[in-house]
Amino acid sequence: MNRKKLPGERSGWTHRFALGEGDERIRLYLTVGLYPDGRLGEIFLVADKQGSLLSALLDAVATLFSISLQYGVPLSTLVGKLRNTRFEPMIVTDGLPEIPTALSILDYLGRYLDLRFPDGIAVERKEKV
Repeated sequence: MNRKKLPGERSGWTHRFALGEGDERIRLYLTVGLYPDGRLGEIFLVADKQGSLLSALLDAVATLFSISLQYGVPLSTLVGKLRNTRFEPMIVTDGLPEIPTALSILDYLGRYLDLRFPDGIAVERKEKV
């Protein structure tokens, strides 16, 4: 199986969201990179707590996710593995109104990607700023 790398210049966007409340609140940034046909080809996950174990784990998840996509693993398979991943406690989000709570960062990521790429291709969305 061959890896299909993305072109050097590609479309994408960054989605800012936060999980938790008060002192436990974590701000996160999900950046997606698209193939020319609109398929998801890579993700980057960055937490506001630079240098933390969480940041390192999120980077590893994003790298593995991106390489899996580039080797042809269907997005639906990857999203299915993320959704309903539970870490205590359940968290409140301020990302999308369609996802007011999440079971974990991975659950939020899976649900977000499922909404934005329902058939594997990015759908346009007008988010309130």
